[in-house]
Amino acid sequence: MARGNAVVDIDVDPAAARADRRRALLRIGGPILCVVLTTATILFISIYASHANIRGALALSGDVLTALEGRITEQVTAYFGVANRTLAVGRSLTQGGPPGGRKALIEKFSIGALREVPQIYALVLGDSQGNFLLVRRGENSGSETKTIANTPGQRKVVWTRRNAAGEVIAREEDPSDTYDPRTRPWYVQALTSQTISWTDVYPFYPDYQPGISASARYTGIDGRFFVFSLDIELADLSNFLGSLKIGKSGRAMIVDQAGRMIAHPQVHRVVHRGASGPETNRIDEIGDDVAVGAYDRFRIEGSGRRTVRRSSVRRKPRAVDKIPIDD
Repeated sequence: MARGNAVVDIDVDPAAARADRRRALLRIGGPILCVVLTTATILFISIYASHANIRGALALSGDVLTALEGRITEQVTAYFGVANRTLAVGRSLTQGGPPGGRKALIEKFSIGALREVPQIYALVLGDSQGNFLLVRRGENSGSETKTIANTPGQRKVVWTRRNAAGEVIAREEDPSDTYDPRTRPWYVQALTSQTISWTDVYPFYPDYQPGISASARYTGIDGRFFVFSLDIELADLSNFLGSLKIGKSGRAMIVDQAGRMIAHPQVHRVVHRGASGPETNRIDEIGDDVAVGAYDRFRIEGSGRRTVRRSSVRRKPRAVDKIPIDD
């Protein structure tokens, strides 16, 4: 096989040729290297700034949430604290009163409490013999009193209605009424508790607004067991949550350990119409997947504050029945 002879230009200095190649490489590679380094620097700064912005946003969000948490805690404490003190005062008054004057005393106290404490819907007193007294808000800032005298063979149910000035404007008997306070949750729970007991959230009759009852028992000087209870409406608490501004789409709600709604920015989501009548909603029944996810994390990981990535796909919330205001 023939091999060609290499042609070498003896007029070209090899050292000079290498220098020319290095200069060409520097002329082309230098700018490219600068562009790469500049791009890498910009990318690094962008990533660092993005993380710094996220950290700053999370820190700011944490401060906002801490402030909101403080407001909500203060509001809830005040909301139920006033009712708690009212119950304690009412129980002390009725516990020390003589049997003959107990009705007039608790009725007068209840009318005053309804006037001064807006979240209280009604105050009730029941005893171990089935006697009952209810004082609740009436029309035009008035009040309504229901009295059950459960004397054997002479049961008597009387409704007394008063105007805003406390004057009696109507009194009527209801012989068809079969209400027995001894079968109600507020009475049964109080008998087994040494302190104030709280019921689950349930709709108040007749307008089906969600509420909760607090009760305390005592023994009268005549030896009878008495339970003094008050009903607290939760609509104002829900309205307070609805007034909070939490970022672009944030919302606050109050849920108990069993997942039942206590207060929601949209008050109609607290209760729904069940097979046997109005029932309290569970958190998985309000059509809010984000809230359900947050509650699931609370059940698994306990209380605390966490950062959660939200999917860009937004699900359409399920319809929630509203409770009509009728009988």
